[in-house]
Amino acid sequence: MAAMTPSIPRNRFQTLDALRGVAALGVLFFHITLVCDLSSASLLIRLFYAAGKLGTLGVDIFFVLSGICITLAFRRTASFSAGRFFRRRWARLWPTYAFSAVLLLAANLLLARQPFTGAGATLAANLVFYPGLPEWAWAFLPRQDWIVPVYWTLAYEAQFYLVFPALAFAWRRYGFYPAHYTGLALSVTAYLLDPNAGLFLNRWFQFLLGSLLCDLFHPMREGRPFLWKHLLYSNLLVALTSLRGWRWEATLLAQALLLFAVAMERRGALAFLERLLARVGIFSYSLYLYHGTLALLASELIARAGWRQGAIHAALTAPLALLLSLAGSWAVFRLIERRFL
Repeated sequence: MAAMTPSIPRNRFQTLDALRGVAALGVLFFHITLVCDLSSASLLIRLFYAAGKLGTLGVDIFFVLSGICITLAFRRTASFSAGRFFRRRWARLWPTYAFSAVLLLAANLLLARQPFTGAGATLAANLVFYPGLPEWAWAFLPRQDWIVPVYWTLAYEAQFYLVFPALAFAWRRYGFYPAHYTGLALSVTAYLLDPNAGLFLNRWFQFLLGSLLCDLFHPMREGRPFLWKHLLYSNLLVALTSLRGWRWEATLLAQALLLFAVAMERRGALAFLERLLARVGIFSYSLYLYHGTLALLASELIARAGWRQGAIHAALTAPLALLLSLAGSWAVFRLIERRFL
């Protein structure tokens, strides 16, 4: 497979960890703006809310990064084993997710003083990503909701894991770029046919762009030229999804952020900031799973202390939500997630 370099060092890439930190903090910032009382008409509050909406880009960054990291793992091995791949991905994704589903479901029911009737079915459905089925499926099956709204992204992640062995086979059998463009065309076509299908093909283009960036990642880090035309062609193909309302610019910004980070790494700029963000990036998965509930807890604590609305509520809730989210997620990482890395 000439298009992909054969050997990758086994160390962690600080730049990728830092970008995970950026993505997780962006999503956290967005959800903090949702739990703060922003009813004030002041310019500062409106700017805070507008900036928070940019945090939704974190999801796009996560999907692109996932494509990079899975492809890196593929390129590190001379022989690819689907069984080994599934075992490692299961250990990385599912145990931490399952722990959060059990804990957060119990917390939601207890704090809301709701009966546990139906909790078992809800938990079982979430553990197998059942709520992530496409919209048309609910005409035939009973609907189930996510315990925590952010879980929907994990359904797409798991779906991509299921098809990755076939993609890996196509890379080695037919070459990287033929397989890349075939998968990309299928994904874009699926989105154009039905943007709400909820199937992996609808978001496969983000993971595939990450795989492409992985193929360009090392040449750029080492100062060697690479074929920019493939990045251009791929994005032009993905841009067609904007015809059906897809935020293609979000995916484009995710790629631009990666390239900017790599460029800064080569120059040695922003080194301290990169190290700081990389520390957050190491436990970004736990942060992503727990931050929403912890932000809601911060809002409730401030409300019970007597500040239920207005600028003071927002000013007190935001830092408390940040502190609780970082501390709680780090604790879960140390106790649960790290055991499966």
